[in-house]
Amino acid sequence: MLKNFFTSLTYQITDFASKHEGFFKLGAEDRAHKMKALHIPSTFKLYLAKVSPKDFMADLTLIVKYIENPKQTSIKGNHFFMAAVEYLTGRFPQYLDTLDSKFYLADLKTRQKQVDELIPTDNAIASAVKKLLIGISYQQLCEGINALAKNVAGSAHIIVQAPREIELTLRKDIRKKLTEENPLSFPIFQINKKLIGGMRVFKNGEVLDHSWHSRVRKFLSLTAA
Repeated sequence: MLKNFFTSLTYQITDFASKHEGFFKLGAEDRAHKMKALHIPSTFKLYLAKVSPKDFMADLTLIVKYIENPKQTSIKGNHFFMAAVEYLTGRFPQYLDTLDSKFYLADLKTRQKQVDELIPTDNAIASAVKKLLIGISYQQLCEGINALAKNVAGSAHIIVQAPREIELTLRKDIRKKLTEENPLSFPIFQINKKLIGGMRVFKNGEVLDHSWHSRVRKFLSLTAA
């Protein structure tokens, strides 16, 4: 599911490195200056500013192995994949949380138009990100990112259930609060019509109960249709 994203990203990085001979011999500040024209997420620029030439070559080998056989490739704690998790649980959800459930019921042309308006940038990485939003279901996307985050960083598995779809602004606020409490996690939002008002949050299968959950539950009850 993430193969196209990693393939596009690796191509962009290796193509950049081949055009800037001696890049990995530079210090972090000089590398950052060189990367101003490189269109990749900032978490990967931070990775490239610090990684040694030896570790970079080892990471390239690991990336290829992961793309070919993700289930059989150990990526725990790897700095490149940690940068990926930081992006996919940080910046990427800001795109995802602007899309409601109607988006996934729309035809491909409508979804493409909406995502093009959301991400107007036209480059290889932007195209790969758009494919993540358009090419698979919400459930598949969430499962893939959660699996990656767990394998790399041991991230918690967070599920947020409500009796109806949570308004987009509130969803962003809930995600922000949960990721502050559980770094590098990727909360999944689900509709559970059996719940009578309120909200339920699960962490690794166990129900959480914090004071701010109660405030959200009260809000959901007040805005019930």
